[in-house]
Order: sequence, then C-alpha cells, then structure tokens
Amino acid sequence: MANDFSSDANCVALYNLENGALTTDSKGTNTLTDDTGLSADTVNYKQGAASVDMTGTANDWLYCTDANLDSGFPAKSGESNAVFSVCFWVMFSSETPSYQYIVTKYNSSTDARSWACVLTNQDKFNLAIGYNNGDDSNFYSHLSAIDTGIWYHVGMTWNNTTKAYLIRVWDDTAGDYHGSDFSGTGSNQMSIDSAPLVLGDRGQMDDAYDLRGNLDEVVIFNDVLTTTEIDEIRAGTYSGPVTTLGLAGAVAITSSASGAITQKSLLAGTVAITSSASGAISKSYATPTTFSLAGTSAFTSSASAALSAKYKLAGTVAIAITASASLTEIPVRSLAGTVTIAFTAAGSLLARIMHVYPLPRPDTYDEDLVFDETTGKWTSDADLLAKDGSRHHTQLVSIAKDLIYYEVIT
Repeated sequence: MANDFSSDANCVALYNLENGALTTDSKGTNTLTDDTGLSADTVNYKQGAASVDMTGTANDWLYCTDANLDSGFPAKSGESNAVFSVCFWVMFSSETPSYQYIVTKYNSSTDARSWACVLTNQDKFNLAIGYNNGDDSNFYSHLSAIDTGIWYHVGMTWNNTTKAYLIRVWDDTAGDYHGSDFSGTGSNQMSIDSAPLVLGDRGQMDDAYDLRGNLDEVVIFNDVLTTTEIDEIRAGTYSGPVTTLGLAGAVAITSSASGAITQKSLLAGTVAITSSASGAISKSYATPTTFSLAGTSAFTSSASAALSAKYKLAGTVAIAITASASLTEIPVRSLAGTVTIAFTAAGSLLARIMHVYPLPRPDTYDEDLVFDETTGKWTSDADLLAKDGSRHHTQLVSIAKDLIYYEVIT
C-alpha cells in the first residue's frame, strides 16, 4: 500500500527519496539540492523502491534554501506559520557523531534556530525548538534509546499557540511502539528564521553532526497531525486528514445525498442527524435489519399531530431514537407537511424501508373496505375482501414486498 497526500492541503512537502529522484518534492515545489551526488539504497528502504544512503562521512545531506521554500512552509522567514508536523523513516548505521540531525530548519552558527528532529548523545530522538529570535533552543527528548540497524518511524508535532509537542516512535523490528509517546507543553514559542530546510544535517552543513544512516519518506505538514494520522502514514494507508468533532449538546449533520459521506468523523455525545429527501429512501432490506443502539440516540422532526395514529410521511423527515424497548412496527397515516417520528427503544431497532400508501382509508363507510394495491384505492370488491381476510378487526398487519407494517381498520 502507499500513502496518498494529494488531497491534503496541509501537506507541504513529500520526499519519497527514490532512485533517480532523491531531490524531488512530490507534493510542493521545495526541490532539494544535492551537492555531492548521494546514492539511493535499493536494498534497504521502507517506502517505494529505495531510500537515501547517508552512511558516508562527508557532505551527506540534501537541502533547500529558505528563499526557495514554498509560501506556508513551517517557519519560512518573513511569514507567520509556526505550526508543523514531520514524519520520516530512519535507520542508523552508527551512534556517532554524538548528535545526528535528521530533518531540520535550524542553523546554530547564524542563530537561525527554528526546529529540528535530532538524535542526541543519549541515543534518543529529540525535538529542538528555537526561541529568542533563534538565539537559543529547547530540546524535548523521547525517553527510549535507539539501536543501530533498525528502521524507526518517527512522528513529531508542534503547536506554537499552545506550545504542545509530541514525539511518537515505532520500532519496525519489534513491530510495536518504541516506548511511550513523549508529549507535553514547551517553555517558549518557536522563532521563525532564515535557516534552510536540510535532510541529514543542521543548517550550517558542516559534517560535525550529520546523519549516519538511511532516510526514507520524509513528509512535512503545516498543521498538527493526530496519532491516528501518524500511524496511517507509517502503515502506508494515509489518504487525508481525520476530522474529529468534539460535540457538546445537540449536533446536526446535513447531507444532500449526492453520494456516500467519505469524511471520517469521530463522534461523541448526543448526535442528531437531519436529512432532506425529495422522495422515498432508496435503501431497502430483504429482511429486517437489527441495529444495536448504545446510549441515547435521537432522531427528531416537527410534526403536526401526535404519533399515536397512522401517518403518511411527506416532505422533510427526521427520526430520533432513545434506547429502551424494541421497535417492531411503524404505523402510517396521511399527513401534510413534515413528520416527526419519536420512540423509545432499549434493545434493538428493527428497520425496514417504508412504503406508505398514497391515500388514507375513508373515515366514513357503509361497508367493508380493503386496499387494492393495483389501483392504489380502497375498495369493497368482494374477491379482494375474501383474499385479504381482514374484515372487522383492528390489528397490525405485515405486508410483503417492500412494505413495512401498517394498520387496517374496518
């Protein structure tokens, strides 16, 4: 499987680091420069068919100057975006030098520190955040040390407004998270400065603290990823941001039914969903389908009468359910305007698509009547009455085909 970042406007750079395309940004126009002719490793990689080999000893880095970064890139000089997320695969070939800068926009020699993903002298992943106009920096360290020869997937995020940070690490050999996520609130807001974006070193690119290992699928965002999104990127199943709705009180979700809802939503609390339809709901079931209801679910709508009789549904309809008893029948009757159906359920909702007859049974009659499905009218035809077998009773009758339950009164 492969990640798809094409629909995510917050993804600002994607470096797949493929053979013959080590400098290519597959999302934006942040093309990298390779001064020394790095090699692609087509044996050791985690995405695509290659990774970039930075196991050498000199000038093993790729970079893009601040001036050439796209507008909106995190910490681009002269702009205001100071929120970011970075994900990448890395495998170290050596624990030296003592500090290895992996993905950075951070130049300590010119006091242009913004952010950096670093392996420190304790062999732990760190997120460095520059402050005080880039003169100083805070390092936030993951608590678990790494080993060489293992692929790690790393996700780091920074929210400059709240100063919240996250470091999430996956050990691909163990097939599990590498220790616990390291998260918290930072001490200072991040400086925006003119350091270049560098893969494999810090901004001064001086060989003192460059990466010794392989790097693959580096992706940079100008927003804060969730842990679910980081995991999807690691698994190669990412297709766009997950929208989380923190629902307080009643919530309405409206759709014009032009197609299936594709946005993933995490819903919590009481939710009301309203839809307007010009005709009958098209979905139907050959047999009733049971829906288990957890907690209180309400589908509500305005109605011009109480729900004690039979209704014919017309116009905009909304339905609400509160779990406490089983629903097995829905009575119907002619009604003008919108309709409300409310009921209490504590077990399951027995659902089948409803077909409602276009006309009610006459309220005044001199003889027994039965509904003729062929003509769509009530009739006193003796043959139909004999087939119906429902003379002089008041009970709920189940009709076959696409009908739900309705009541015949004679």
